[in-house]
Amino acid sequence: MADTVNEGNPTFSPEDIADIVSRGLVGESRDGTRKLHRRMLYPSADREFRDMPLDAKLEDDPKVNGMTIFVDVPEYVISKASLLHVGYTKAKAEELWQRWCNWPKTGPDREVDPAAVSSGLGASGTTDSDTITAIMDPYFENIRRTNTSAYWALDTLEMRYAGIEGIQRESGPFGSSGHPNTTSFLHAPADPGKINTQLASRNTSSHTMFFKATSRGQVEGLFKENGTVGRPSTLVSHTWSGDFNCFRSVFRFLPDLAVAELYAVYAKTRAGCEEIVAISMLVPNKAIDDLQPPDIAHLYWPNPDWASLVWNSRCREHTPQNLQHYCEAILIIGHIATHPDHVYKAKDSPANITENDVLHIGGSDCPTKAVQYVFTCDDNSWQWLRDNGL
Repeated sequence: MADTVNEGNPTFSPEDIADIVSRGLVGESRDGTRKLHRRMLYPSADREFRDMPLDAKLEDDPKVNGMTIFVDVPEYVISKASLLHVGYTKAKAEELWQRWCNWPKTGPDREVDPAAVSSGLGASGTTDSDTITAIMDPYFENIRRTNTSAYWALDTLEMRYAGIEGIQRESGPFGSSGHPNTTSFLHAPADPGKINTQLASRNTSSHTMFFKATSRGQVEGLFKENGTVGRPSTLVSHTWSGDFNCFRSVFRFLPDLAVAELYAVYAKTRAGCEEIVAISMLVPNKAIDDLQPPDIAHLYWPNPDWASLVWNSRCREHTPQNLQHYCEAILIIGHIATHPDHVYKAKDSPANITENDVLHIGGSDCPTKAVQYVFTCDDNSWQWLRDNGL
């Protein structure tokens, strides 16, 4: 059976293939993939991997600091190779591909996104060992414990697939002068713990900077070509993955660059060759100070309301009446909960939540409780964000 649906969804344009083949920057087709030089992966890759020589020979399997210079990229966006690329085992990829290619002529139309067939991801036998190793990296245990392994597996799949689509979108302007420069992005560093002091210094007494770590492909369309915000909805967090959601979609930002960078490096570890970014938003302190209850709420441990709202949100329970005013707030500022949802579901009530359920960042000698800024996705919040940050 063919490994691609058709020849109408190539990752690379014919013009790009001719150009980068002639420059020795991509290999021949093999098993539905091509080996591509890392400096050709995405707009900032030429800078990120500048220590990797462009004249490296593919046949030598060259490496720099233990990292391969050439990486496998699926030739077609819709293909079995893409399923393998995002993290499925060979057996699961073959099963999904068989279902895809033999879709019934009657009944619901099949989706055109392989990420739609994500049920069971994270279960035994569906996620490949390299992906599991990246997700379970002990360095990021405190971040990983904030959700389930299945959640992180699905997030990894979505990032990787968005990365393939990103290469397809960029195909055409390959080359050192062809990539647009998006200065609104802070690119995740290769080494954990390295802080971008230049960006951090933009915090002033009159403004606060918020951050969100994600893959560039997952926020495609956020910025227009002129650099202004186009689709802020790409920043919306999953409704089922937060602490203060109240069955709503929310914008979730981190005020601490070190915490955001830890999330970004964890994403980079899982994503592989995809572009990981931390998006920054500069907000006037006065705009936050001018918010008054019920438009703003502060929720920190050991306030019992923090435990109650976290427990109800994580357990998918309806928010009780005494907590409804939090659901009406434009902005909730509070501690981040650790542990995946099933841990909270196993607790009989919020009374069983302790300080150990708060995400702590830093060494054991001096850990700090991580803080988040959560904005609701209603009209008032949209307008406030557009007026003051986005």
